[in-house]
Amino acid sequence: MSTNYFKRDNEFFLFDFLFWLLLAVVFPVLGGNFNVVNVIQILIYLCSVFYVGEFIFSRIEAIKEIPFLFKSGIYIFLGGIVCGIFFLIIPMSLIIYLIFILFVVDFFVNRKLEFVFSLYNFICLIPFFIILFQTFEFAYATTERYSYWDGDYYFYNAITESLKSNQSPSNAVFHSGLPINYAVLPFFASAHLAHFSSIPSQFALW
Repeated sequence: MSTNYFKRDNEFFLFDFLFWLLLAVVFPVLGGNFNVVNVIQILIYLCSVFYVGEFIFSRIEAIKEIPFLFKSGIYIFLGGIVCGIFFLIIPMSLIIYLIFILFVVDFFVNRKLEFVFSLYNFICLIPFFIILFQTFEFAYATTERYSYWDGDYYFYNAITESLKSNQSPSNAVFHSGLPINYAVLPFFASAHLAHFSSIPSQFALW
């Protein structure tokens, strides 16, 4: 009995997906640090890594049971890590554009577009946002450079910028004289996003 590797739900909840775009750009836009070109580039990136994440992880039964608002965020996060690692091997932005074209073709051919927003699922995220968005988080998301030597955020930004510039984890800047003690994979996605969209590493990391 054959199985379809890429078996996924065809419903695409547009406003659920655009929620993640809004979350990614709202604070830098309000701070005057993003322009229309930046927003479009980030949209292209999010669509591409979503498509990669969906292609690889949609066969997992547990993910299929998750509402689209959460599932699309998971696909974006995991797809971003996969693309970030691939970027270290082949640092070509053209690949993201090619994936985006595939996403657009699939979107119009195979998707059933739903113009709804999962309000109840969003309400479930509110406690997470209350915990996440502290005073320093807003500073991190609204200023172009984070220059305070007050903890790991400074070094997180340094790692992302180093991966963006060097495309090599072995050359990345970590705590001077200390072993690598971070979960490195998310930094790959941030570095790739910063390189692709030409936004500061801090915003890509946030």
